Amino acid sequence: QDHPLAVGLTDFHYYLLFQDGISILSTITKKVVLYEEFKGSLVSDMAYDRASSTFWIFSNKGVIKLDTSQEGTQAWKLLMNNKNMKKPIQFVKQRMKM
Repeated sequence: QDHPLAVGLTDFHYYLLFQDGISILSTITKKVVLYEEFKGSLVSDMAYDRASSTFWIFSNKGVIKLDTSQEGTQAWKLLMNNKNMKKPIQFVKQRMKM
């Protein structure tokens, strides 16, 4: 399948859902950081719960939970390596308001 069934966006990643798996791309590097295949399952859709930082992926075998709450830990390193201090500071300010 060439096109995704659903697309999700968090602070640091794009989530592209395909019928047989999910690709996660960094919004910083624009590279695939993970591809997870759903062996034996066919997925149909996903929903994002911002309050819990969780994607819920629906398949013919049930519901898959994808927790994204820790995604910022690696993003910090990438932003610092790119010498981009503005984005980490903005991110911290946004998180402090929550």
